[in-house]
Amino acid sequence: MFVTSIDRPRARRLPPEPASAGRARRFVSEVLGEWHLEVMTEVASLLVSEVVTNAVLHAGTEVTVQLRRSPEDVRVEVADGSTQSATRRHYDREASTGRGLALVEALSDDWGVDADGSGKTVWFAMRVDQDGPARPASARESSHAGDDGSRRPAAGERQVLLRNVPFKLILATAQLGDSILREAALLALSGDEVMGEPSRWQAPAFDMTRVLGPVEEALASGKEVGDVTFRFPVEACEAALQRLALIEEAERLTGEGLLLSLPSLPEVAAFRRWYLGEIARQLQGSEPSQWQLPETGQHRPEVVLADHDRAQLVAMAGAVIAADDTNHILYVSDSAGELLGWPPEELTGKRLTVIVPPELREAHLAGYTRFQVTGETGIIGVPVRVAAFRHDGTRVQVELTIDLLPRKRGAAFVARLRPLQPASALQPEQ
Repeated sequence: MFVTSIDRPRARRLPPEPASAGRARRFVSEVLGEWHLEVMTEVASLLVSEVVTNAVLHAGTEVTVQLRRSPEDVRVEVADGSTQSATRRHYDREASTGRGLALVEALSDDWGVDADGSGKTVWFAMRVDQDGPARPASARESSHAGDDGSRRPAAGERQVLLRNVPFKLILATAQLGDSILREAALLALSGDEVMGEPSRWQAPAFDMTRVLGPVEEALASGKEVGDVTFRFPVEACEAALQRLALIEEAERLTGEGLLLSLPSLPEVAAFRRWYLGEIARQLQGSEPSQWQLPETGQHRPEVVLADHDRAQLVAMAGAVIAADDTNHILYVSDSAGELLGWPPEELTGKRLTVIVPPELREAHLAGYTRFQVTGETGIIGVPVRVAAFRHDGTRVQVELTIDLLPRKRGAAFVARLRPLQPASALQPEQ
């Protein structure tokens, strides 16, 4: 392939100061414009801003931003002088930073970290459309109707396909996002300049009804999980990314105690990044990818449980488990540990999802997220029959009753588990 001058790597050095994130965005935008790859600008600018911000905050050294172009992709590299590893982190509610690489993972086609004795380079890559990278996304639509005879998207629109979507979870995630954004907007309108730029809290012009309409129809038809399609104007890519970035920033404020809302559970935050990222990526011509619930592996060794609360739980008979408002287990009775095959001290501190069967975890997350937003749940005090997931992969059928245990630092959920089958009838994980 003939390489012109604009195809050679382009680099710029930036000082270790907050303004460098904006300079990096402008630099990336300029280079992609010269390479006639404007379609990549929104995503690449957002991601380089996140990576440079992390470098400025944590490395404190000069930063070099470099773009490399190949026939297949564009690679953006951010190098700093720190040897401290950059990792994709999973944060608890107290965290206020560290979500940049989560966005990189969600929105890029590939990414990584290269390190040597003098520093490290965080990079991400975005595929180039082989049908013609210089053409706008709307011009790359199919020239004919689909095989099923359906109408092709109107000029300037693209069809977006979300695969393997848990419908209740996307509704709950959208509702929580709206709640967090509303609270952050009220904070900005009050004149509080905690962000330094109150104007950032202008509501993103992203039409969630295009997503939620088909989802609600699927739920009304009795479906819980499946594929869903809808259409968006190609320019909605920027609005989807803006919504994602604003929610991420608002959750930073929740971690600092500046908002009343609680941060999303890690899986819910990952799901939000996936579906908004999928919309943005597909509006730029990328192929759909399937949602998979991530394994967070979070564990909180330091469990905060007041003596009075512990005394109440110890006094309860039978198999009892208590969890806090971040879905971490606070207390496990000996009977519950025996029923679930866990030593109580090992189960304490883990996420509650470890005892929920995998196929029910998304429904559990959706229900918990709705409770975060509304404070209402339909199962408090109502016995239900469910399967509990044991440490060895078997399942035990139980009658589950959940109650609330009011606490000074947020509510605790108390689950009583009454086994409905003998140990000999336990079912192995399929």
